[in-house]
Amino acid sequence: MDGSIRRASSCLFFVLLAILTIDHCFILGSGGSNVTCIQSERRALLRFKHDLLDPYYRLASWTGDNCCEWSGIICDDVSGHVHKLLLQGDPSLPVFCLPSEPACRRQRLGGKINPSLLDLKHLSHLDLSSNYFEGCQIPEFLGSLSSLRYLNLSHSGFTGMVPPQLGNLTDLRYLDLNNGFGGYAESLQWLSGLSSLRYLDMSYVDLANASDWLEVTNTLPSLVVLRLSSCQLSTNIPAIYHVNFSSPAILDLSYNNFSTIPTWVFELTSLTSLNLTDIGCSGRIPEGIQNLTSLLDLDLSYNYFNSSMPDWLYELNHLEVLRLRGNELRGTISSNIQNMTSITTLDLSLNDFEGPLPCISFKVEQLFLSDNQFSGSLSQFLCHRTSEIMSLIILDLGNNQLSGKIPNCWTKWKNLLSIDLCHNILSGPVPSSLRSLASLQYLHLRDNHISGKLLFLQDFTGMILLDLGENKFGGTIPPWIGRNLLELRILSIGSNQIHGHIPDELCALSSLQILDLSDNNLSGLIPKCLDNFSAMTIKLKKEDYFHYRMGSSNATSYLEEVTELVMKGKAVKYDIILPLVTSMDFSSNHLSGYIPSEITSLSSLRSFNLSNNLLIGAIPSQIGNMGALESIDLSLNQLSGEIPTSMSSLSFLSYLNLSCNSLRGRIPTGTQLQSFNASSFVGNDLCGPPLTKNCSTGGLTSIVEDKSSKEGLTVDWFYVSMSLGFAVGFGGVVGPLLLKRSWRFVYFQFLDNMWYKFYDNVVRYCV
Repeated sequence: MDGSIRRASSCLFFVLLAILTIDHCFILGSGGSNVTCIQSERRALLRFKHDLLDPYYRLASWTGDNCCEWSGIICDDVSGHVHKLLLQGDPSLPVFCLPSEPACRRQRLGGKINPSLLDLKHLSHLDLSSNYFEGCQIPEFLGSLSSLRYLNLSHSGFTGMVPPQLGNLTDLRYLDLNNGFGGYAESLQWLSGLSSLRYLDMSYVDLANASDWLEVTNTLPSLVVLRLSSCQLSTNIPAIYHVNFSSPAILDLSYNNFSTIPTWVFELTSLTSLNLTDIGCSGRIPEGIQNLTSLLDLDLSYNYFNSSMPDWLYELNHLEVLRLRGNELRGTISSNIQNMTSITTLDLSLNDFEGPLPCISFKVEQLFLSDNQFSGSLSQFLCHRTSEIMSLIILDLGNNQLSGKIPNCWTKWKNLLSIDLCHNILSGPVPSSLRSLASLQYLHLRDNHISGKLLFLQDFTGMILLDLGENKFGGTIPPWIGRNLLELRILSIGSNQIHGHIPDELCALSSLQILDLSDNNLSGLIPKCLDNFSAMTIKLKKEDYFHYRMGSSNATSYLEEVTELVMKGKAVKYDIILPLVTSMDFSSNHLSGYIPSEITSLSSLRSFNLSNNLLIGAIPSQIGNMGALESIDLSLNQLSGEIPTSMSSLSFLSYLNLSCNSLRGRIPTGTQLQSFNASSFVGNDLCGPPLTKNCSTGGLTSIVEDKSSKEGLTVDWFYVSMSLGFAVGFGGVVGPLLLKRSWRFVYFQFLDNMWYKFYDNVVRYCV
């Protein structure tokens, strides 16, 4: 993804890496079996190890006499001196995951940095990135490692002031202090001594008081990469009239407080990548960007640009990545956008563009046009090229005003991995040519007027996310879904017109995390095999986050999936944490029978909704085993018996609705159930907090007993006559029914009709 820009920038980086002799792999040993390390350096490394926290024994190989064979240690092939120390953690883990979580700790060292590193006189390369030295300041003594050419401390939890002693590292070429944990610098004057510096990343370091940041970086003539994202920079700095660092290829000033793009940026004609996301700019997109003739990647997302797309922008035919997401851009997209023949990623989402969809170059791989006001048919967009195979992998047209039928022109879009057409006005059946997209993994068609049966899904064997909710799909749930779509993690077909029963074959989808069958016409029993959904029984890990991403190491290529669920009684949109969500929603159908006890084995299920069905019997007594539950809705059924005492142990429960059933008895005591509103329990025969009804014996019985104690034993003829009347009336009705079979059939048919009328009235009242 974005492969062209990486290839175009690779020359600059290869030169840089060759100079620095950087090797980012976690190398085991030096590769030279005849090299023996210096014993004084071995002892220094052991002292360094002693002060580290290594819960997963990453440094278990640090034993024996030859430290050159230890993991992460690179020795000089001739002298045996340690010249590289590569102890980076797993960079794929989320930066802000908690160190208490096993997934974080597995690849992260902690503790403190021992000054014994000073005994490594020939150390030129030090990488401690992606670890977690919680609360530690960057050691000042690192500025005395005079041989260092490469220093990477990014994402390692260092806090406090960046030590100016780092300015003593005069041979330094690469410095990465990218930090999200609270580092700061009062001045960057110490950088002025690093004349050989080619790569500088101080993103997330607070530079609000370092007003000399531009003046100092302007003295670094060799700088190729400058990243100062989220540094609280502003335009309140001394002006410069000419830039000396004219060689930068990559400039990232995103998430700062500029009100306009600084004019000196337009002098950096060597720039290949410019990121100015969310810096507070408004008005028109400045024409000075035209001067950046080498630019391949331009990101102006989340600003306040409010003009139309300037004509000169379409002439940047060398541009490969253009992101204008989240502005206030308006008007139509000119057909000249086809002139941008190098473009591979185009993101114009979250703006106010209107008119027909633009036709794009066949080279485009990612297209994001969601959350605009594009209208009209999909035909011109999808069918305008009949001979060329399109390169598109991601197509996002959601939240627009597109209408008409989905055209039958998908055979030339064979590379599509994700399609999002949700929240439009599309109608008609899904065309047959969509089945030719063998690579399709994510399909969003929610909130349209699409009809037909689900037969088109049969060939999508790699499907991971399928969201067809809020449409007009009919027919039954095909049993082959459980045999063919084994990769499914999200199946959402709620709010359609699907009927029949829930097939047992669905239980074969062991990876399923979200199952939404709500608001259809499903009937029959709930399958007992739902405990086969193993993804709802295991604790999901943080690394599952990345299973929903595109298969690329480039962070800018990640595909963030979104879906909508009813959780805790409200419609919620999930995106970033979607892989950690587990939900089962069968509400608003005609399901009958008992709630199967097997469902209580889904210990990682977070949301459980069976409301508005015809379910009978008791709530499973072991529901307390579903310890991850945050939301339970069993309202509007015919459930009976008492609320299981185990329900009070659901410590994460924040939404509960048991209203309009036939539950009885005392609400189990505990801190959890008593915290809910009384409306969670209305329409039942329950007592105890939070209801005002008292469960203690009282009322008429105590009054009668009190009266008899005062007046002695007397016969209350009212109650005697009432009992006799009941016996005669009951016998007069039940007797003939027991003796005459034909009367029984007529009578119970009458009761059935009366029950359904009564149920309809109850539903209207409760809803």
